[in-house]
Formats: sequence, structure tokens, C-alpha cells
Amino acid sequence: MRQPHDEQRDMQMQTQLQLQQHPSNPDLGSAGPEASDLGTKEQHQHQHQQQQNFESRRETGGGVTTTMMMMAKPDAGDPRSSATGSHNAAVDLGPRHERRNEHEPVPAPVPPAPAPIPASDDVLNANAITADAASAAATMITPVATGDTSPSSVAETYEEQHVHSVYESIASHFSSTRHKPWPFVADFLLSQPAGSVGLDVGCGNGKYLGVNRDVFIMGSDRSAALVRLARDHGGERRADVAVADGLALPFSRHHGADFVICIAVIHHLSTRERRVEGVRALLDCVRDGGKILVYVWALEQSSSRRGWDEGTDQDQLVPWVMKRAKQKGESPGEGDTTYQRYYHLYKKGELEEDVIAAGGKVLGSGYEKDNWWVVGSR
Repeated sequence: MRQPHDEQRDMQMQTQLQLQQHPSNPDLGSAGPEASDLGTKEQHQHQHQQQQNFESRRETGGGVTTTMMMMAKPDAGDPRSSATGSHNAAVDLGPRHERRNEHEPVPAPVPPAPAPIPASDDVLNANAITADAASAAATMITPVATGDTSPSSVAETYEEQHVHSVYESIASHFSSTRHKPWPFVADFLLSQPAGSVGLDVGCGNGKYLGVNRDVFIMGSDRSAALVRLARDHGGERRADVAVADGLALPFSRHHGADFVICIAVIHHLSTRERRVEGVRALLDCVRDGGKILVYVWALEQSSSRRGWDEGTDQDQLVPWVMKRAKQKGESPGEGDTTYQRYYHLYKKGELEEDVIAAGGKVLGSGYEKDNWWVVGSR
């Protein structure tokens, strides 16, 4: 425990130190002539007064207020110095908190952290729309696996039932009824220069592949059974044939063919959009200056055994009957199989309209044996 004389000694040492460091401080005395004229008695009285002041300050600083004397000279830019430049400016720390000198700049208050901004109505609505869109997209995708009801899918399903599967089933019987090339088609093929490259889209049993031996012609058909028959139709020179959908031809992106024929095929497409698309696919196969020849069944065939004419529904299911040998005791038609093939019957001028709608030019058109034909180009 410290004794009173210890504190008195500390007070004297502190006073001496301050006099050495701050000789001009009026509170501590001066090193000038006035200070040197003081007698010993007066010095003791002055020291005694300083001690009492120090003790008084210690007693009032018992944890409530602490007064700190700045002994060292602060830097010129130190804000803790007084406005008059005094080197012993006091700083009152206050009760456990610093209370700055009145001349010290007060820093700007730090703003409180902003509260989280709630999502706006627009954002909430956007999220709702996104969720609805995702749900709608899933709904749109689902029917692909369970039965797509889009127009193109419905048309594809209908054509699969009433065109593709029918020809796959009747290929051999159908081929036995198709031998002789139609005259105008044969003339078109024979008019092609030697060395020309052509395509027969929907070649069937391949009866046109060998008409002109001086040209190279490749065939394609949607029916694999008909393609197998067409492969051998070229005799000694086996025909080059491929299974291909008329709306997704593997040749179309090359634009390299000199000519393309498409006989009795486009009328099997069940919508106007798909028929125009089919003609466009043909045009995409030929080079600039190349030609296409398209044949379709005509509506106007009143003189035929079918008897169709203007006023008849243009979309027809035409039966194909597969007869089998009659067994003893069977009635006529018993055991026969009937397939329904879809046809769109073209009326006069309609095929030309489709060629133009597909981006082509009509070079010629006509009618032959219950069919309309058009020669066109890109």
C-alpha cells in the first residue's frame, strides 16, 4: 500500500519533470527571471499547493471522471490540441466513454444498416409468371409422350395410319400393279442431258429409276418395304435408294440436283401447310436452273371409274383391297383386307398455287390421266 510520503515524492518528481519539459507553462512556473526571483519559502508553498491540487484530482477521479494531462507536445495536425495551441490540453474521457475535445472534428455518424428491401410487386409477379410458364411448358411437353394434340402431330399421326403403314403393308401387292411409266414423266426424264444428276422422291417400287440410263438418279421413299423393291428395279445396275421422309430429305441442304421428280406423293400430305412444305423440300434439292416435276391426283376426273368432280370433298380416304384366295365355302370378299389411304384431290390451279407459296416458279403445268402436273424451278 502506498503511503502519503510516497505520493508527495511522486508529486515533486512530476512537477520537476513538467518544469523541464514546459518551462513557459504558466500553471507550472517559468524558467524566466520571474521564476528565479522566487525564494525557497515561496517554492515550497507553490509545491504544496500543486500537491493539494493533484490529490484533489485523484480523489475526484475514483472511477467517475479521470483528468489526463497531456505531457508530450502533439503534432501540429493533431486535432486534440486546443484552438490556442496549448500543449497541455485536457481530454475528459467521461464515464467509461471518451468525450472529445470541443475543438476536435466530430466524425459523421455512421448510418444504420438499411433494412432488407422486400421484393417488389413486379418481382413477385415475375416469379409467379415464371412458375406459370414453367408449368405451362411442362404441360406442353407432356402430350408428346401421351398423345401430342398439336396440328402437325395430329397430321403426322393421321398420315402414319392412313398412308405410311398402309404402303408398308401393301408394298408387294401395290408394286405388282405398277409397271409402265406414265408418258409425260418418261418424256421429262428422257429430256435430261446425259450425265445429269436427279432424284425420285417417293419412288415407290422404282419404276422410273431406269427410264434414262444416261443420267444418275437416286430414289427415296418413306416405306422401307417399297425401297427394298426399288433397289432391284434397276436390273443389272442396282438402283441407289434410301428410306427418307419427304419433309426431311437428306439431299435438300446441298441444292445439287439437276432435276427432281415427285409422282403421286404430295397429295398424301393431309394439310395445306405440309403440302407446301413438301414442295419446298423438292425445290431445296435442285440447283439454280434445276427443275422439279410434281404429279398429284386431280379432283376433276368425272370420266374415271371414281367419278369425282367439282363439288366433291377434296379430302378422301380411298380403299385398297388386298384379296386372298377364296377357300371353299367362303362368301365373296370374305377374308379380304381393306386399307384406307388418304388423298387430297387437287382442283385446277391449286398445285401451281402451292409451288408459288413454296417459293418456286411455275414453268409449265397440265393435266394427264386424272392427274395435275407442274414443272417448276427455284
